[in-house]
Amino acid sequence: MDLNSKGLTGKASVDKPWLKYYPEPLRNIEIPKITLEAFLKMKNPDETRIAFDYYGKKYTWKEFWEEVEVAAKALKVIGFGEGDRIPVFLQAVPAHYILLLAAEKIGAAIICRDDTPEELCFAIRKSRASTVFVHDYLSKSDEKLFRSTTPMNRTIKISPYDYADRSSIPDYIIQEIESRYPSETETTEEDLTWDEFMALGRKYNGDFAVRENPNRPLFGAYTSGSTGTPFFVFQDRRKKKMVNAECIYYTEKLGYKLGNCLIYLRAIVKQMSKSRLKQFIQNQPLINCTDLSDTGIEKMWEVLSDTCRGRKYMIAYASTLDAFADYFRRCGNNIVMRSNISGIISGAEMLSDNTRSVIEEACGCPCISRYSNEENGILGQDDRFAGQESSVNNIFIINEASYYIEILKMDKDEPADRCEIGRVVVTDLYNYAMPMIRYDTGDIGAYDIVEYNGVPRRAITQFGGRRRDI
Repeated sequence: MDLNSKGLTGKASVDKPWLKYYPEPLRNIEIPKITLEAFLKMKNPDETRIAFDYYGKKYTWKEFWEEVEVAAKALKVIGFGEGDRIPVFLQAVPAHYILLLAAEKIGAAIICRDDTPEELCFAIRKSRASTVFVHDYLSKSDEKLFRSTTPMNRTIKISPYDYADRSSIPDYIIQEIESRYPSETETTEEDLTWDEFMALGRKYNGDFAVRENPNRPLFGAYTSGSTGTPFFVFQDRRKKKMVNAECIYYTEKLGYKLGNCLIYLRAIVKQMSKSRLKQFIQNQPLINCTDLSDTGIEKMWEVLSDTCRGRKYMIAYASTLDAFADYFRRCGNNIVMRSNISGIISGAEMLSDNTRSVIEEACGCPCISRYSNEENGILGQDDRFAGQESSVNNIFIINEASYYIEILKMDKDEPADRCEIGRVVVTDLYNYAMPMIRYDTGDIGAYDIVEYNGVPRRAITQFGGRRRDI
C-alpha cells in the first residue's frame, strides 16, 4: 500500500498511518469481509477443540459459543440492542471475550478503557449506557463517582475467579488479585454478579440476534482529551487573566457579549463545581448533563429554557450534542422552542458535521467547535461565522496571539510538511509560573494555510484525536 498516493481523511481507522512502519507483506494483507464470529468458526470448525484454558478449567469451542449465546440473550434482557455501545472495563478474563462476541450477535459494540476513574466516566457518558461491566474489586468511591456523573445506575460485576479453578491459580497471581480489592466496595439492588447476569439469558426465549454485518463496529475506545499520568499545571495570575480573555474573545465571535448568559452543560463533580452565588454573579449557570436519556434531555431543556432571560449561549460536550441530535431526529425539536439559545460551542471531542447540522437546524443558531485544553487554554476555534473562507468544518484557526503551535512529524522532532499528519506541539510562554516549551499535547493533526478575512492564517486541519489511539 502506498500511503503517500492517497489523500488522508484525518481518520486513523481509514488512513491507517501505522501501516507505513509494517513490512510490505503485512501492508497488503487481505482481511476477510466477514464477522468476527464467522472468522473464528471458519478457523476452528471442530467444536470439540479447546477454545481457552483458564487456570485449570478448559472450555471447548462448543461450550464457548453456548456461553456467547446466553450472554447475548442477557444483554438483550437488560436493554442493550443494535447500535448500542456497551462499557466493558475488564482485564483479559473469559467474560471479556464472551461479551465481545455476544455484543456482535445483537449488533452492539463494546467500548473499553483502562484509565483513571474520571476517564472511565467520560466513556460511560459517551456511550449513554445505564449498565457497565466492571470487576468486583471496583472501589466504593469509584462507583459513587460513576453513579453521580454518568447515566450509569447498574453494574455487572465480574470476578477474576469466574471460569477458573481457584486451586489451580498460582499463589502470586492470587496475591496480585487480592491486592486489588479495596477496603470498601459497594453493591446496590440493581447490581448483578456475572452468574446472575447469565441466569437472565438462560431464562430468555425471545429474539436477540441481528443480521450479520461485517462492517458494523464491534470494538471502540474513547479518549477524554487527556493522556498519560495526570499532572498539575501551575498558573500565575497573569496567565489566568490571559485564559479568561481568550474565553471572552473567542466566545464573542459567536455573537456573545460580556454579561450575556453563558450556560455550561457538563458533568458536575466536586472538583469542577461552582457555587450558586458565583454562577449568579458571573451569569454562567452550570447544568448537569449526565442523564442523556430522552427524559433526561427533556428535563435539561426545561432547565435551559427557564435559566436566565434574554440572549443565551451554551458550551457543551460534543457527545452531549450527539445525544441532542439523536433526540431531535426521533422526537422533533419542540423542546427547544422556549430556550432562546443564540449560539452553541462544542468542546472536549470532535463535533461531527451531521450533529452540527441537526443542532443548527433545531436550535436556529450557529454551532461551532473549539480546540482547547486544561493545561494551556484555547488553542484554536472553527470560525465559520467570523470570516473563515472555507466551507469545511472543524478547521481550527490557530490562536497565534497566545501560543506558538507546531505540527511535528510523528516519529521525530522535525516540522511536518503542510497538510501532513503530525503531533500537535505547543509553546506557551505567557505562564510565568510554569512555562511550556514544545509541550506535546498528545493530539494529532495537520496544518494548512486558510483565508481568514482575506488574510492568510495558519490552521489545524485533519484533526485526528489522540496520538496514542493510533
